[in-house]
Amino acid sequence: MNMLIIQLIRGFNRRCHNYLKSLKKITLSLIRHKSLKSLNKDILSLMPHNSLRSLNKNILSLIDDANFDDATRLCREGLQKYPKSIRVNECLTVCLDVLQEHEEAIFWAENSARLRIKRIKKRLKDGILEEAQQKGLQKHQRIFASGYFKSGSSALVDYLRGLDRTKKWTPYGEMRLIKTPGGIRDFSEKYYSGEKTEAILNLYLTIVGRKLTTTKTWNNSNRISRKLISNQKCSAYILECLQFWLKLKSSPAKSVEEFNSYSVDFLNKAFNHAAHSYNADNLIIDQAINAWRLHLARFVPPSTFFVVNRDPRDHFVESRYHWMKLGKKRQTVEEYIRKYRKIRNKSIKQAKKMSKLYGHKFFFYSFEDFVYDHVNSAKKLKDDLGLIGSSNSYDPELSKKNIGKFVNVLTRHERSLIESELKDFLHPAAG
Repeated sequence: MNMLIIQLIRGFNRRCHNYLKSLKKITLSLIRHKSLKSLNKDILSLMPHNSLRSLNKNILSLIDDANFDDATRLCREGLQKYPKSIRVNECLTVCLDVLQEHEEAIFWAENSARLRIKRIKKRLKDGILEEAQQKGLQKHQRIFASGYFKSGSSALVDYLRGLDRTKKWTPYGEMRLIKTPGGIRDFSEKYYSGEKTEAILNLYLTIVGRKLTTTKTWNNSNRISRKLISNQKCSAYILECLQFWLKLKSSPAKSVEEFNSYSVDFLNKAFNHAAHSYNADNLIIDQAINAWRLHLARFVPPSTFFVVNRDPRDHFVESRYHWMKLGKKRQTVEEYIRKYRKIRNKSIKQAKKMSKLYGHKFFFYSFEDFVYDHVNSAKKLKDDLGLIGSSNSYDPELSKKNIGKFVNVLTRHERSLIESELKDFLHPAAG
């Protein structure tokens, strides 16, 4: 019976391509049949690869099965027929990265980058790139939202994005390119400690969202990058990212300080494109730099930051729960207390240092004040940031349920310890 099935498929292949759809239906039906599971690979290998879509599908299937040697071979064969396929170029880059063939992977990454740049430039209207840079965002128009992980900064972001001509960046969640593994911070650390090839390759794979990894934070970054690439409104931003990468590859900065300047120039242009694409006067850049990493502000042009803190009792409840969802070890209250005090004090010191060295502005807010004294807090926020108008995109009543959550969650020991050790950081609205 096996030979009969194979001869049947070969017969379809030798005849005309009109039977391709019928062949696929028959093949899928055969594959689903429990008694014929052993035929899966034989059947699939007999299917004609007469289209780029079919080729991509087969390559991705091999990658999903962690069959990187065969996927690499198929990519090489495919590029002989489809040398301008970005997907096949990037799949080969991914496979070579996994196989530790980093030098060749960078060659194909550069090929992919140039193909993407050419495609994007064809798509963009004449003069739009220059227009974005001519308008340009000023210091008060680049607004970074920074929190301590579940400290309530999203409440302020939700409010601000309701203001006229104000856009949250990215449209798909946090901006991760600076802080993520494989991103700008990671590049700076690895490249200037000798891991140059890996740093260059990882940055490209992070920009296009194609790094194969088991790291959850990196995969979150991958997801956002792929969405940005698929959104035509973000084309100019992606173009700037790719040109930045090519510059680093061909004319790398000779020192960390010079790299910081490269990064500042790149992000200035990239944010200008992001704002211009959405016809926005103000850009709210969400969690690109967390409150405990304010020193990363050295990578960005002079900007305005707002940092949001939260009562440590509620913060402990929320952050512990979400850290565990990320697969992290359950944090003890003693560990939390040591860390909380350290990062709160550290962020204030770093804010002063970044203001002095790089010209940033920092403002600190309480989540509880923004909820329970919303009118006054919202007015102060707009005054500090130099914004005008009203917003209907945030309802403080909905946030009240997130204040005082610790009452029914913390043990008596945990609550007592936080209240005695972190009493200077408690907020009366939390209870």
